[in-house]
Amino acid sequence: MRGALVVDVGAKDLEAARAVLARAVASGAFGRRRVAIELTSDGRAVWSVALVRDELRRAAEAVLVATGAGVSSALGGDAPFWVALPVGAAVGGVYAALRVARDRARVRRQVRALVASLPAQLAASAGVVDARRE
Repeated sequence: MRGALVVDVGAKDLEAARAVLARAVASGAFGRRRVAIELTSDGRAVWSVALVRDELRRAAEAVLVATGAGVSSALGGDAPFWVALPVGAAVGGVYAALRVARDRARVRRQVRALVASLPAQLAASAGVVDARRE
């Protein structure tokens, strides 16, 4: 998944902001996902996140949900198998779509929050540097 955001960081703070982002990504702010955030000189943060592992997990969960829904509609609802199989597949597909959309929205929120917090983090790190000089 890729995206771009406007960054409220001046050109003089660009390298410090890149260092802050690198520390945040390295600290595990996004879990085990591979994240790349690049700050450009024109005031944008271009990011990409690898969600393959999450989406494969959601597909496996959807297969289990589809199987459970199909079997329960066949056994518990006395539906014939030619009705139970499509019902299970539909339930599994809807489940997977909703969970993947939720995962993607969560990642977008995390990236936006991190990029939005850059000015405050830069001000805090500048205060630490100024305190060390005194």
